[in-house]
This record gives sequence, structure tokens and C-alpha cells, in this order.
Amino acid sequence: MDSSIKVYRIEADEADRFGLLVKTMWMEAKETGSLLGWSGATDEVIEELTSKDVIREILVQNMVYVAEIEGTLVGFAALRLLDDEGGELAGIMVMERYTGRGVGSELFRNVLEAARKAGLSRLIVKTERDNIRAISFYKKMGFKLVKETVEKVADSEVAIVILSLDL
Repeated sequence: MDSSIKVYRIEADEADRFGLLVKTMWMEAKETGSLLGWSGATDEVIEELTSKDVIREILVQNMVYVAEIEGTLVGFAALRLLDDEGGELAGIMVMERYTGRGVGSELFRNVLEAARKAGLSRLIVKTERDNIRAISFYKKMGFKLVKETVEKVADSEVAIVILSLDL
């Protein structure tokens, strides 16, 4: 792990900063052609999702953790409570140039700790079936494949896998 990684729960008063992170990550994904994890996203969808009101709502309704290196936000992970027992790791995203430095693992540790503190007994995570890097990461973190399915995202159907972790 890179010792300069600072992970913390981002609050609604930092909606602008978080929105800028998401927009930056989207632009980098488009530039590199690495769109795994962005199923259904378009410039219009990202613009809507990163509006201050929508971001504030996301930050209030979910536990969103950000990773910061030298004052720059470089990734995030979100925990969505599903019920009294389960939660969804609503993805971990790290800027491409910061992958391989332990950012995703550190974000995951924080989400896992939050899930346990919330009294959850299981976590699920969904990702595209083709996102081999993400699936491999989640399995390394102890998740087990539960099922493959197809979900409607925006105007298209996406083949996904659902993985689960008992806490």
C-alpha cells in the first residue's frame, strides 16, 4: 500500500469536489477507451449524475469513501445499505494512473469496516461480466460468484456478475 493514500468518507458539503472526480474519471475512461464499470454512461448521463443536487443525494443516501493522494482525489467506493443484514458495494473506481498502488484495497478496507460497524452480515457487488480485472479483485478480497444475469442499464442490456461476501 502507498502510505500517502488518505481514505475518508466524503460528505455532502464536498459535492462539487466529488462531482469533479467522477467527471474526471469519466473523461479519462473515454480517452483511454477503458469503459468497463461505466455501463450505460454517456456525457449526458454523467452531466446529470454529477449535478450538485444529485451528488448531494448520493452522498447522503450512501456511505461514499474517497481516496486522496497528495491532495488529489484519485478514487472512490460506495456502500449502499440494502436491508438490516446486507449491503451493496456499489463499486470501487480508481483513476487508471493510480491503479496498482493499493488504492482499491484501501477503499475496500474502509467499506468493509463501515459494513461491519453497521452490523451487516453480507455484502454483494455487481460488475460487468467482461470486467475481468474487477472480478479478480473482488475474488481476491473474498467475494464468491453468486450468479450471472443481464440488467437493463440506460437503453442497453448489460451482462453482469453478482458476487457476495459473508462478513
